Amino acid sequence: MRLLQSKQELNNCLFDVIEKSQNILKIVSPFVDFWDNRLSQGKKWDRLIKALNSKKTILEIYTKGENVGKFEEKINARKNSIVAINNLHAKMYINDDTALLSSMNLVFSSFNRSIDFGIITETKEEYNAVLDFFNKNIFIHNERSVEEIKKSVVEYFLGKNIEAEFYQRHCLVLQKGENTFVRCLLEDNNNYPDKLYVYLDTTKNGLAYTDKSILYIGEKYGLEKLQRSKLRKTYYFRLEKDTIPDVSLSSAIHVYKDQILGILTELFDHIGS
Repeated sequence: MRLLQSKQELNNCLFDVIEKSQNILKIVSPFVDFWDNRLSQGKKWDRLIKALNSKKTILEIYTKGENVGKFEEKINARKNSIVAINNLHAKMYINDDTALLSSMNLVFSSFNRSIDFGIITETKEEYNAVLDFFNKNIFIHNERSVEEIKKSVVEYFLGKNIEAEFYQRHCLVLQKGENTFVRCLLEDNNNYPDKLYVYLDTTKNGLAYTDKSILYIGEKYGLEKLQRSKLRKTYYFRLEKDTIPDVSLSSAIHVYKDQILGILTELFDHIGS
């Protein structure tokens, strides 16, 4: 990667990434304010708006929630292509073959006054590494990504002749019969703010299924041993919250796919026997 040596070089590089994009344009900027024509650099912002509008079919924008309305008002973007990530702090600008990583937001002061850095990828390996980070940590917030994950999970279980269905953001149910199922739920726990809890309800013929052999399934898949929650009549294991980009079951499965799907499959086999 190459460190950009001046503010002008950084600004020019950002415009190049946007204007030279052909099939991919991903903008990650928590803070946005570049369209006020009263500013002395108004023509530059007109150029930026024009460039972004010309990329409607490929443009993806990831920003804080309060900026979504600004983008929708000024930028002719596709439906659902502006994604809110309220804890976002990263700044990334990616096209077909180049990625710019920077401290610079799309705001007037970043282009003119603030001291910012920028590094640009120079090899395919560097670009792919940035894109991989983007897919694991940023794209996961996009509804298209969420739907793709859910679809792949349903297809995975369909391949094992298991009926699976998601309910909202935090629940997945594997159905054996009307009263026999495994329900997987992801929840916060106020007592452990750095953890996420994955609860596993196992029900057979309408009754909680509590076979002790279930307790060791988590260890088999590289997670902690399942624990029994007597209050909820269910099993659970914990995940580190900072390993998951979004508090949703699809995000947890995205990061821990083999482990979670393996556990659910074995639980289903237990109650289905």
